Amino acid sequence: MVDGMVLRRTALRSVLLVLAAGLAGCAAASTSIAQGMAESSQRAESARLAAEGNPVFADPKLQAIVREFEADYARFGRDAAALEADAPTVCRLAPKEAYRLLKGTDYDEQQRAYAEHGLVSVTDLDAIEVRVVSGDCGPSGVEGPAEIVGRSRSVDRYGEGQQARVIVTDTVERIRATWRDGVRVGPTRHIAVIRNATFEAGSDGALEAQNHHWAFLNEIGEAPTASYSYLAMGPGYETEPLVVFTRNAELGLYGMNVTERRADGTGHMRAYNGKRLVSEGPTRNGRMHGWMTRHAFTVDGTTYPAERSCFQHGELVKSVTCPAD
Repeated sequence: MVDGMVLRRTALRSVLLVLAAGLAGCAAASTSIAQGMAESSQRAESARLAAEGNPVFADPKLQAIVREFEADYARFGRDAAALEADAPTVCRLAPKEAYRLLKGTDYDEQQRAYAEHGLVSVTDLDAIEVRVVSGDCGPSGVEGPAEIVGRSRSVDRYGEGQQARVIVTDTVERIRATWRDGVRVGPTRHIAVIRNATFEAGSDGALEAQNHHWAFLNEIGEAPTASYSYLAMGPGYETEPLVVFTRNAELGLYGMNVTERRADGTGHMRAYNGKRLVSEGPTRNGRMHGWMTRHAFTVDGTTYPAERSCFQHGELVKSVTCPAD
């Protein structure tokens, strides 16, 4: 499935495309003018998308989810403090149990998966905190219907030496679900507000906070991203849709991903930014599988053509044939 980060990269690319267009043929002294034009264009596009609203669906189930999101976003927006405001009770769990409760997966299994893909991503287990909005949390976690809030920090490292880059991600999550034997079942609502801080190797090789000469890029880098997920899990819910909304106003990111699922594990994913259909394609077992089409789009009067990419079980591959069965 194409997630919000794909749309976020697409939105950032649009900023850079506008900047590149403004810089083409300009002397160095005109850089600030080009940057101002690019920033103005990006802010105008973001305002347009905010006013445009979400896609409208004939399917009453999907349209009900859109309405639920709009009410939730009006309440919480991208405000991490608002997510935590009504959660006074600490859920005292061992760090790895708290991780499993929040992330829905085992910490050690997740680390092995990262290692298999050559990734270095570590969660500060001692910094994880879980609080209860409603329901009960015992020594082994949550059982039955509950709403919880959690805070976590992860550190991702890329490259070595002068190419080294570290991204510190702080996440506040609010989850409303029913847990059975530690597993979420049935309708689940998940909201996350995410902030990233990027550190790069300085002239002496030591890591230092990333700082752009263009203030607008710093504003983008510091802006929170909100993700709102609406889904249902477990037996009897195999054909329920998975819908994810992503918001980052500074990036002009007003994304909505819809994955409509079938009982055999296949489905179809559509990604929107505002009301525009960005991309779509088939899925299998929750992963992109088959030809994924990115539709044509226009930035400042320049139209970029549609293109297709082949995915097999979630992996991008180069192929002239791309089976979806």
